[in-house]
Amino acid sequence: MENPFIFAGSERHLVTEMFLSSARPFYNSTSIMELHPISTEEYIPFVCKWFRAYERDIHEKDVLKIYGLFGGNTYYMQKTFHEAFINTSAGGVCTIDILRQTIDEILEEAGDGYRRIFQRLKESDILFLPLD
Repeated sequence: MENPFIFAGSERHLVTEMFLSSARPFYNSTSIMELHPISTEEYIPFVCKWFRAYERDIHEKDVLKIYGLFGGNTYYMQKTFHEAFINTSAGGVCTIDILRQTIDEILEEAGDGYRRIFQRLKESDILFLPLD
């Protein structure tokens, strides 16, 4: 009997190398399947449904803005909507201002980790791009 496994990861190059490099033990042993973002037609009603299920509301246009901001990346959208849900009181509406505040909080929380990574880089590893 077969024992199927699913290998998933956000670091595409690591997963790809594991199965497509002839120097690796799992070389050519799998079928590669790329998962694309969930369509807005499915994702927006899903988010609105779960907000309503717990006596909160969110406008479809605001869900679409977050979807567009993150290009359909499920992890970032789920993180944002989960935290925004917590920041919305029962009987309330999750507004675009709550979503902005939530994203700011998530970035602030993650900021320390990024600062530590940045401090460990050598100057030659850093690519500076003009901001204008």
